[in-house]
Amino acid sequence: PFTMAANENKQIWLTVHVPETTPAGDYRGDITIAAPGEIPVLMNFTVTVLPFDLEPAPLEYGLYYRGEIPADVNGEMQKTGITFEFKTPKQYRAELQDMKDHGVLYPTLNNEFPYWNSTTNPYLTALKSALAIRRQVGLPLDNIYYLRIQPRNPTDQASLAAIAENTRRAKSIFTAYGCRNMYLYGIDEASGSVLQSERPAWQTVKQNGGKMFVAGYSDLIDYVGDLLDVPVLAHSLDTSQAARWHRLGKKLFNYANPQVGVENPELYRR
Repeated sequence: PFTMAANENKQIWLTVHVPETTPAGDYRGDITIAAPGEIPVLMNFTVTVLPFDLEPAPLEYGLYYRGEIPADVNGEMQKTGITFEFKTPKQYRAELQDMKDHGVLYPTLNNEFPYWNSTTNPYLTALKSALAIRRQVGLPLDNIYYLRIQPRNPTDQASLAAIAENTRRAKSIFTAYGCRNMYLYGIDEASGSVLQSERPAWQTVKQNGGKMFVAGYSDLIDYVGDLLDVPVLAHSLDTSQAARWHRLGKKLFNYANPQVGVENPELYRR
């Protein structure tokens, strides 16, 4: 829902869903634009249905998605609205469905992790609700890119033990929904000595069934190439750097290429 001031323009994007059984051809109709107290306006509308199906996308598309289902604690239920964060289940489902309809199958999971182990933990209830909605929408859950356990760079035994426990518990929760690969997020866009300092935490994650992904720079491969499962690299693709990662058996994500993007599906399809 939205309101507009007098003489204000607003662009609205429409998505057309064509049933799979629709014969090829041109289809015409009208779109009615109506507002209280105004004469409705009709716009001609044409859709061309082509005589072939697209193959599944060869790339894995994701979004750094911050939406989450609120837990019944700390007033989170009251914070839902048209925001980037807390969503009602209806909003969460609608946004995930919209992503899926546009080929984005791997948005990050941002629900809070239930750090204390209890079946009545409200954060566990909310996390399971988010996973259930993703499954209902039909998003694949084989790879889960999880933002809410970030190991960072501790080196003391107590902190590393906590990372190990949380990694095992999270993997157990996600496995029940079909997850094979759970990726935790490193320190965003770190480099040099900071990357080096993360190695003990990342090793702990790997030893307890988790994997790592993070955005960073070309020195990722020099400091954590053996531990980082999915580097997220910005800007234009570098084939020589990609070859180094591929020799290690890793896949790469790419962002800011271009930043935000343009409304041209063919560009990304190619």
